Amino acid sequence: MGWWTCWVRTGLVSLVDDDSRMMEREREPTLGHRIASGVAAVVFAYAVFVQFNDVDPIRWVLVYGSASVVSALEAWGRLGGRRIPAVIGGVACAWAGLLVFQAVGAEGIAAVELWREIGGLLVVGLWMTWIWQTGLSAVEESR
Repeated sequence: MGWWTCWVRTGLVSLVDDDSRMMEREREPTLGHRIASGVAAVVFAYAVFVQFNDVDPIRWVLVYGSASVVSALEAWGRLGGRRIPAVIGGVACAWAGLLVFQAVGAEGIAAVELWREIGGLLVVGLWMTWIWQTGLSAVEESR
């Protein structure tokens, strides 16, 4: 790297030269990445729609809605930073982990419902992790 020092911080690669001038560059999503993000945005928007017949729709609408918005912003190339998908993914995965304890002891329709909820949260968590990780790994360095 020569006289450039590079470190990863919240999804951005920061380049600092000897004069301590800092430049931060994000990568531009590829066409395939944008299409996949657009499809995910539509799928998560549909998940928001079907949650309105649930007994506790607010928290699910927030999870799926935030995943849909982040995916849409990523599809348009307008996602400014990597913290938001990291937080959403972390919350979804942690919530899924907590529900596993309830699902293990549950029986009947309650167990089926809990495992469905866990699956949905893991899909959100994995997708947000993918957006966050591709943002970290696809940053282009320039001099």
